[in-house]
Amino acid sequence: MKKILWVDDDVLILSSARRLLQMHGFEIHTLENPRDVLAWLRQNDTAVLVSDQRMPQMTGTELLNTVKVQFPLVTRIMVTGFMDSALIQQSINESEVFRFITKPWGEAEIVTDILQGIEHHEKLLAKENLSIQVREQNRSLQKFTENLEEIILGRTFELSEAKKEQENKNIKIRNLIQFIQDVSELENIMDLIDTFYKDLKHQFPILNCFFAYTDASFDSKILFRIKTHWTEHKIHKMWPFKKDIRVLDKQDQLYISNETKMPVTNVIAIPLLRQVDDMMPPHTLFVETDTSLDQAHVILDFITSRLQVLSLGIERVLSLKRAEFESKRWEKTFDSVSEPLCILNSEKNVIRKNSAFQKQIQNMSSEWFEGHKKILHIESKIYELYFYEIKESIGDKFKNTLCYFRDVTDEKILYQKLLQNEKIAAVGLLAGNIAHELNNPLTGIRSMSQLLIHSETTPQIFKDDLSEIDKACLRCQNVIQSLIDFSDLKENQFSKISVQDVIYKTLPLLKTALRFHNTQIELPERNYFVLGDFKLLQQVIFNLVNNACQAMQHPGTLGIDVRRAKKKIKISISDTGQGVAVEILDKLFEPFITTKKEGEGTGLGLSFCKNVIDKMGGALRLEKSSLTGAIFEIELPEYK
Repeated sequence: MKKILWVDDDVLILSSARRLLQMHGFEIHTLENPRDVLAWLRQNDTAVLVSDQRMPQMTGTELLNTVKVQFPLVTRIMVTGFMDSALIQQSINESEVFRFITKPWGEAEIVTDILQGIEHHEKLLAKENLSIQVREQNRSLQKFTENLEEIILGRTFELSEAKKEQENKNIKIRNLIQFIQDVSELENIMDLIDTFYKDLKHQFPILNCFFAYTDASFDSKILFRIKTHWTEHKIHKMWPFKKDIRVLDKQDQLYISNETKMPVTNVIAIPLLRQVDDMMPPHTLFVETDTSLDQAHVILDFITSRLQVLSLGIERVLSLKRAEFESKRWEKTFDSVSEPLCILNSEKNVIRKNSAFQKQIQNMSSEWFEGHKKILHIESKIYELYFYEIKESIGDKFKNTLCYFRDVTDEKILYQKLLQNEKIAAVGLLAGNIAHELNNPLTGIRSMSQLLIHSETTPQIFKDDLSEIDKACLRCQNVIQSLIDFSDLKENQFSKISVQDVIYKTLPLLKTALRFHNTQIELPERNYFVLGDFKLLQQVIFNLVNNACQAMQHPGTLGIDVRRAKKKIKISISDTGQGVAVEILDKLFEPFITTKKEGEGTGLGLSFCKNVIDKMGGALRLEKSSLTGAIFEIELPEYK
């Protein structure tokens, strides 16, 4: 009995049509909730589903869409109380309804549509059964075909056996070709040996491979596998110097075991290449296997078929690595030269340069390379250029030129210092020669001054002037002695002196220089002591203060500050002048360097001061210089 499911919330509409359908032998079931439809269809063999469009929770179109997907053999009929072309189009296109019935309808019409729907359902069932039969027939045909193939294979067994041998040969040829291709693409020894090992292990029970060779840097090494990884060790003892292939040689087995610290069984040794040096044994491949002697010969036959390819691959890689090693060694040698080097082509253009050239030489001009030797000043460096022509081979013309920049900066500085020392020595010699000539008249002037000072007939107003004359003569004698000491300063002349006493006794000598300037003197109450010469340190203070006063062309401020820091005594002398000229900053303390007008200065003042302070174990430096003034700082070790 065919089942018909009617989904509608108004079940009375079937009261008259139900009897007609039951008379035709159909079983009618009704549901008010569309959510129960899918559960019903899963449990009942249903021919026709009739659904109203207007229902709670979902529309009839949505219900029919769901049934279409899950139960495609159920014939779907849409019933609605109004005519809507859009609804009809949606129901037909999306839900693929078999009939679309609108109210009011007649009982005969409903029965007819349902009977046709049942007929449509039976056609779908017949089509599905036919499809099942076709699939069954296809399976039977496929099984028959498989049996037929077995029959054909059985009848052609003898022919296939004959072809197997040829196919095996073809496989071997293809494997060999593949091996050649793989080897030709590899670029290091480890990959080459690994490829050979895998190819060999695919055919035979191989335990391990060992390769003893000399690498690109001429280090002797042995390469082998530990579990699943390759490792490489430097060789402690050279492998046997034998040119022939050895099968299960105990000497090879013992050598490999000693070098790798691994237990080794049977070994097949295959020499590959001759070394560049004939005194070295050839590169040798050792294959470890646990097979018998007869099987070892079969393995050896297989290895022989690949031996030439492997040898050429290893030779190619070693040659490339050796060329790369030589190139890098040459580059490192070129770059390891600490002085600039470059190579010029025939047009005097730089085609190669080392790292020192890149760091030190900039803005190179081809004009610099004209000639064979030059002196170049580049920034603060002084270079001598040397040129060496390069021949590529015997008989060739010179194509390139090596340019070598020899740094002679230190030599020039030492030479300048030597000249300065000679000048200082000359000053000392000159001071010694003229000291006697100057001291005699100065002594006479001082004697006369002192006699007049102590004379009762000399007016008091002249005695003060005579006292100044006596002090000035004494100061001149001290300056002469300082020039002598400047060229020959000995440490045994030093004694413990107070910095404050030196400053207090020096400032009165500078009354003339200080008369137009303000002074700011900051001296600590506690005395600071240093080891040195009182008169020479006094002369240093005198020179620095006098220079500061001369630097202030207009009335300014002179500052003197004494302080202690980290067991050092620091004396700072500052002014409000225009600072030190930029062009002499680098050579400020060199002898005979001065910015004063001709006749106003010798250029020995700061050089003398620095020489004195250096020999006292201290330092004299320009702490600050700007358009608003300069600060010179003396730093001396504290002496207790």
